[in-house]
Amino acid sequence: MATETRTLMCLNCQKKMNVEVKVNKDKKPLETDGTGFTAGQSCSLMNLICDAEVPSDAPICKECSDQLLVDMDQQLKLLEDDCAAYRQLVDYLKEKHSNADLASYKQTLRNLKAEESALRAQFDQLCTEEARLDAELMEKKAALEEKTEEEASRWRQFRDNHRRLLDLDEKTRHADAELRYAAEQHRRLANTNALDLVFNIWVDPADGII
Repeated sequence: MATETRTLMCLNCQKKMNVEVKVNKDKKPLETDGTGFTAGQSCSLMNLICDAEVPSDAPICKECSDQLLVDMDQQLKLLEDDCAAYRQLVDYLKEKHSNADLASYKQTLRNLKAEESALRAQFDQLCTEEARLDAELMEKKAALEEKTEEEASRWRQFRDNHRRLLDLDEKTRHADAELRYAAEQHRRLANTNALDLVFNIWVDPADGII
């Protein structure tokens, strides 16, 4: 197996570096784009490093490698802290509930489930009642709108009738005035002597003069 020097690019910072790579002449080279994965695929830096068969499949420069180790140490420290906290919580719960009555807890759980079922049934009943009341309310609103329209129509009819009544009253008063005038003229005409109008009679002398 021969070695050769290749110029590769760091997967993280894209920095060029010269790397001595062992080459197996009998093995066909992998058709890659130099980043360790084919186009159209996404992969994390850790996955590329873990999946690499040889260092040249996932080239990383020294600076990026050191930074990667620091980040991994920090993540490991966080995981260890979380694990210790969870272990402490488990120990606390075991100590606190070591003498707990499991049967009592199960009975409480069953009671809570029964109460939940009852509340759910009550909720469904209330939803049904609400739907019925909404339908009844819509029906009442429709009836109210119909009554309001009918009232408005009757009010318009009353207004028109009242206007016609006022017109008739005015005509009646006018007719009464004309009737009184005609009656007065008739009375005067009836009391008038036609001979007195034609022949003027003086009654000053004792015999009278026509």
